[in-house]
Amino acid sequence: MNTATDNQAHNQEANELISKIEQRALQIFKFTEDPDEKRTTVSSFRKFSQLVDDFHQAAELAEGRLSVLKTGRRDELRRYVAQMRAKILKMEIDVKQSYLENLIESRAALP
Repeated sequence: MNTATDNQAHNQEANELISKIEQRALQIFKFTEDPDEKRTTVSSFRKFSQLVDDFHQAAELAEGRLSVLKTGRRDELRRYVAQMRAKILKMEIDVKQSYLENLIESRAALP
């Protein structure tokens, strides 16, 4: 393959990686904004935790791949991934705090 074809393939892979992360982040946002999802149940908290874990795994994979891809946007994309991770981390902390506060207030037995 020539350099132009390699760069095009690397750009496409980078775009796919970013798209997967954005989709996972969107799932988390939708979950936390859904009024039917209760933050007081163990099952909903586990679902949220699984969504967050899936996001972090995808972000780890993307960061690793982006560091070796030959694309002119590599640093920009890595910063973008870091910004998304920071937003998800803040959301994760807020939801965990809310969940624990609800557990304490309800005096429910810890799972």
